[in-house]
Amino acid sequence: MAGKISNKEVEKQLASFIVKETMKQNKSNFQIQVTKAFQKVKREMLLEFMNHPVTREILGGPNASNESNTLNGYGNLFSFIGFNEGDDPIEAILDLLNNSEIHSSNTSNSGIMFTISIPSKQAIFAATPLPWASGRSWSEAIERGLSGLGYYLNRENLNNSNSGTGIQVKSVLRRGAKYKPVKYISTLINEYTKKFKNIDKTIIISKTL
Repeated sequence: MAGKISNKEVEKQLASFIVKETMKQNKSNFQIQVTKAFQKVKREMLLEFMNHPVTREILGGPNASNESNTLNGYGNLFSFIGFNEGDDPIEAILDLLNNSEIHSSNTSNSGIMFTISIPSKQAIFAATPLPWASGRSWSEAIERGLSGLGYYLNRENLNNSNSGTGIQVKSVLRRGAKYKPVKYISTLINEYTKKFKNIDKTIIISKTL
């Protein structure tokens, strides 16, 4: 026959139960707060990418202006790079960025470990091949440089043009014309890796997408 449990023991067990339940609730609230903070930073990342002059210019298609000033104001990146009319080169990058996720796992009775998965710049470069050179990335070339600006002709209704408004000719049209590299994907990923880490010190960044 079991012995009688003292009031003191009951109070001790009740106090232990209350502490455990409080810790669970605190962990749940903390997880919600961190997840909300992640979603906020993710939205900021997507907005910054979509508002980048290069992104806006390429989204503008073959008749866009050179908002990024990479081509010294002549033509536009869509036709200079050689995309086909109707292409959406930005979609692949946007999909990767939008697939960024946060995961949590219990590491102890009092703590939660968070892991955020975001695309690496290498993953984005691999998903953005140049239309005429599959071994090279146009999003990486935006940062490093593109050749042939002096031979680039921008005009409406061009024959043999993928975009319809841009073509490379055999003779130099503008001597000394040089493409101007600009910060793009690498800067975005580096900036938001830091911002995601600043959400909480328990965050681990995983660039595996």
